[in-house]
Amino acid sequence: AIAEVLTCGVNHAQAGAIVMRSCQMPEDFIAAVECHHEPERCSSPMASLLYLLEHWSDSEEDIPSMARLKYALERTGLKMEDVDQLRLEQSGNSRVM
Repeated sequence: AIAEVLTCGVNHAQAGAIVMRSCQMPEDFIAAVECHHEPERCSSPMASLLYLLEHWSDSEEDIPSMARLKYALERTGLKMEDVDQLRLEQSGNSRVM
């Protein structure tokens, strides 16, 4: 995100929100995209879900934050075991192409 701001002036979350606003997308969706690295910044549970999906995918876009992870889990009503189970299911279903 820092490199994105230095090279583009905005990070990908902000850029996504700008595009979504220009397309008149629902504000809940815009907030979720804009805050998906900092879900505590908005009231949208979708932002927390997107944060958890990035954590689940091991995207390594964020500096790990146990406080933020705990917040996102609480906000979505999920448990870490749920996220881990998804990871196990996905790794069992992945195919080499």
